[in-house]
Amino acid sequence: QSRVHLLDRESFEDAFGPKTKRKRPRLLAADYDSLLMKAGGSQDAFEKKHADGSAEASEGDGFRDLVRHNMFEKGQSKRIWGELYKVIDSSDVVVQVLDARDPQGTRCYHLERHLKEHCKHKNMVLLINK
Repeated sequence: QSRVHLLDRESFEDAFGPKTKRKRPRLLAADYDSLLMKAGGSQDAFEKKHADGSAEASEGDGFRDLVRHNMFEKGQSKRIWGELYKVIDSSDVVVQVLDARDPQGTRCYHLERHLKEHCKHKNMVLLINK
């Protein structure tokens, strides 16, 4: 990691002392109208860019894959999924506990798809918990 050497750029008195100089922020637009025009232009560019890929992004079950962030991949190792599949193979009923505040967001669609394709004889119970 590279460290920021603040005192190499500004003296201590200018940065922290009683004679501190407040820097003016760099704005993207001078007034509200120009900011609104810039936002409209960037929205149009975004819609043109993503208009072609919208049909490809949706899955067969109607849900769109979210952009994966590195933080969400923690704990998603193959070893954990392997243990889950072992437990599913040895069970007759799979209970999926959902949060009552966001049941669609706490469902594991990957697991449901796996059960529909590979384990048609197994039953799944969706349990909504507060």
